[in-house]
Amino acid sequence: MEKQMATETIVNLWADVAWTQGLLKVSGLFRSGEPLPEVYLYLADRYGRLARCYGRKGRKEREKVMDAKAAHYFRLGGGEPPSTAAVAMPRPRPPIFTNAIGTKPRGNG
Repeated sequence: MEKQMATETIVNLWADVAWTQGLLKVSGLFRSGEPLPEVYLYLADRYGRLARCYGRKGRKEREKVMDAKAAHYFRLGGGEPPSTAAVAMPRPRPPIFTNAIGTKPRGNG
């Protein structure tokens, strides 16, 4: 995941957003209706990643703008923030150590 984040540059993310917006405009010329919710969720993801990139570079105002756009497209895509829940898991069992050391047989046998 960290390697993927390193390869994502602001230019690459903006290119993704521009292509998607351009395809939405072109497809709007030939058919009526709304795009699929997945398109909005894709844009929300890209704007969210842009926000994180800007945040890492210290551009907090730009980060806020991109976060707002991500939230807008997330709502258009029908996404809901994940609900919080208390999850209880059982305690793991203690490890079992086995003394499995082989020895050479004694004798000629």
